[in-house]
Amino acid sequence: MEIQSLRLRSSNIENIKLVKAINRIQRLIVSLNMRGMSSEIIAIVNTDIKRLNAFLDNDRKTTKAINKVYSKVLKLIENELKLVTKNHYRNLWMVLGMCFGIPFGTIFSTVLNNYGFIGIGLPIGMAVGIAYGTTLDKKAEKDGRQLDVICDSEFF
Repeated sequence: MEIQSLRLRSSNIENIKLVKAINRIQRLIVSLNMRGMSSEIIAIVNTDIKRLNAFLDNDRKTTKAINKVYSKVLKLIENELKLVTKNHYRNLWMVLGMCFGIPFGTIFSTVLNNYGFIGIGLPIGMAVGIAYGTTLDKKAEKDGRQLDVICDSEFF
């Protein structure tokens, strides 16, 4: 059993964002079809794809619907199959590192008694987060848990 693909109509070529969203989800579908998955997961994904194929038009609602299905499928395969996209952990831990870096910058500026240094924790936390996330991405690639899809965070 395979995951169905989206039907691309010639009228959709005019909307660039829609074409990008369709290409993004098509790459994900191709990458998932190359892996062995349970029939339950394939049935869930196929249900969403059938719903998208039913109203595939050239408007913003379709682009949003495709992006929602893309996010839903990524979360599903991450939770059920432990598969992640390329740079998933790097992007996740970069943000978390920045969040943890802000308090360190505050502590650093308080110790030096110069609040001009309050922002120094942000880039330090970001660098630590990127380093740790890259390590996790390499481990996921080594374990064969990484999909051949680059995570586009422009719509999350």
